[in-house]
Amino acid sequence: MASSLTYFQGRELAIVTKHKKEEAIVPVFESKLGLNCRVESKIDTDQLGTFSGEIPRYLDQISAARKKCLLAFDFTDCDLVLSSEGSFGPHPSLFFIPSDFEVLFLIDKKNKWELKEFILSTDTNFASAEIKNENDLIKFAEKSGFPEHGLILKASNGGVNSILKDFSNLDELLTAFGSLAFKTDSIFVETDMRAMRNPTRMEVIKALANKMANRLLTSCEQCETPGFGFSRIVSGMPCSNCGNATRQALHEIHSCISCKHEKTISLIDSKGFADPQICEYCNP
Repeated sequence: MASSLTYFQGRELAIVTKHKKEEAIVPVFESKLGLNCRVESKIDTDQLGTFSGEIPRYLDQISAARKKCLLAFDFTDCDLVLSSEGSFGPHPSLFFIPSDFEVLFLIDKKNKWELKEFILSTDTNFASAEIKNENDLIKFAEKSGFPEHGLILKASNGGVNSILKDFSNLDELLTAFGSLAFKTDSIFVETDMRAMRNPTRMEVIKALANKMANRLLTSCEQCETPGFGFSRIVSGMPCSNCGNATRQALHEIHSCISCKHEKTISLIDSKGFADPQICEYCNP
């Protein structure tokens, strides 16, 4: 098995995207891993669902990312394929703060392994609102970073023809609003979360590309397969008051994507105990 520094050198990587995500990924993967990247934009990834809602999503985020890679093997002779998938909503622990959860999925068909890497970021303009007039729309546009960041308009009566997007300036946006106003009393505006219409999301994807590239430079100490890294958390940090196990993380488990070799990384700090506030016994 080649070392991580030479494992990818000169190999071709097919990136599955219709939304120009290669702008964030290619510079990182070519400079750090020595890959020759190419874009597979002919694959209709929208069939798996769209952010704007014309096509509903039927797979979970990780399954959708993996499915994109599998679809690519029907269109390319590359044996190394990468895809991306994002989702947006409230942060799981910072309540009422929107977040961007991104996944990169890599399949090495030649060497028979898969790797997924994640990032959760609060750097997002993800938002939506019901608007009654042009002033409401203009305020939302300014707050969302339009026109650099795209917007989507929807009429409450539904239907694909009631979803409008890809506005390049305020005049186009207001014209579209006027056309929908004749059809319905209720119009919704939301941020366009497609990567090519959302520079903030593109930066998060770039950060994730760096995270995955760095992981791919870390080899398993047993079999030398690249991609050795974090796989799961083990909770159980003892409470400083009663000594019982809490939900706080005690260890990180890092593992190999090929031979399943694992390494335990302790998260115990200098105190080595959890705050009683999170203890189910002291603070039920």
